[in-house]
Amino acid sequence: MEHRAFDLVRPAAIAYGARALSAAALLALAGCAGDASLRTAPEPLDEAEDGVTTGVNNTAENPGGGNGGPASPWGNLNPGDLPDTVFAVAWVDLTEGCVNCYYAQDAPDRYDIIDPLGQVISSFELPFAWEEVSYYPPPLRSLDALGPGRFVASNLLYGPAEESQVVWEGDAYTGESRVLARIYRHRIELPQTGELILLSEPNWTWDMQVVPDPARDGALLILPTNSSPYVSTTLREILSVPYDDASLPVRRWPVSEFAPHLINEGWEGLEPAALARLADDGSGRLVLGLHRWDTDEAGLTQRNVELASFAPTTELDIQRDLLPDGDLHPASRIVPGDEESGPIVLSQTYDCEGPFTWSQDDEVVQYPMSQGDSCPTLGPLLDIDSRTFMYSAWYEDEEYYDAQRVVVSVAGQEVWSIDRFRRGLSERPFHLLGAVALER
Repeated sequence: MEHRAFDLVRPAAIAYGARALSAAALLALAGCAGDASLRTAPEPLDEAEDGVTTGVNNTAENPGGGNGGPASPWGNLNPGDLPDTVFAVAWVDLTEGCVNCYYAQDAPDRYDIIDPLGQVISSFELPFAWEEVSYYPPPLRSLDALGPGRFVASNLLYGPAEESQVVWEGDAYTGESRVLARIYRHRIELPQTGELILLSEPNWTWDMQVVPDPARDGALLILPTNSSPYVSTTLREILSVPYDDASLPVRRWPVSEFAPHLINEGWEGLEPAALARLADDGSGRLVLGLHRWDTDEAGLTQRNVELASFAPTTELDIQRDLLPDGDLHPASRIVPGDEESGPIVLSQTYDCEGPFTWSQDDEVVQYPMSQGDSCPTLGPLLDIDSRTFMYSAWYEDEEYYDAQRVVVSVAGQEVWSIDRFRRGLSERPFHLLGAVALER
């Protein structure tokens, strides 16, 4: 087991053995193919067509600023002045593991904390045994930030034993990990307290979503769903489940109370792939994608999409916005709307060639991927005002077909990229299955 506690207070200082390598030294050591690439955002490239703007809007006075807004902290990087950010990543080391093999579909073989240069500074093994209860290594279902230096992950177990999701926590300060919950079709087991919670209806564990409860520490928001190959996925209730203190109550919001219009107006339920996640603006709101199919005036089938923003408190606080079909993607990054403005949605297309779409109020902007990238997956929004976000994508690697690289884009312009993670001083090609930015 390769647990290693580390100092999150000192930015970008990585201690290994008797020496601490600075960011500049790591760049010098990186050498060739695995070199981190730091760039200054180039000149603007704007073109309006059918109400959709393509490109960026940066200026010489405002380097790295998106849409004429403030400069991004990632806009003009140099090795000695990197953002004070670390990432929790779930990935496959392509020198050791296999991507989407029949025995390891979407299953990471490593869970690490990395710095902006891709240096692994803390590592975690799964804190549960899976070999006797599952046919295959457990695929990743979710990965979220839990607090300073902490993350929560959920893995699916399926095989000869009862199918379940296992939710666990990793703490980079202590180097420790622990199981928080085991969720089955009819029940939730909480090993830290010994509590057992029965679910009102059987749920489909594959589609279930689990995120940290932003309204109270030591609790999870669990969204069990009822699904089958023959009927639509349906949200039945939202639960807030404390995992450390058995004296705290379990909170439940049934769908009839949370969103009665789903029943009254015939909405089918959650967006495909059960889009439910915490907002990327730090507001502590849970965002749900809801949808239904109906027909327009011409009798043609159309889909209505609603973005519901939910504050998980004892008194319900819900905000809703309708979105154009196609703007909401299961991997979208979302900032909920408020009374004055609509939601911000950054989404990728199903097309492997991109582009990314930024929807905000009445503005729709398309941001291209970097040349040579394909089939991207969005990561966290790193700075909303400057439209700075992270994505991973396939690129042409001569040795590893499934190799990916990580890119930080400021309003469509690449300012940071890396195509190798570093374990010790060795460089490893990677395939990324999940990434979240962590507070220190």
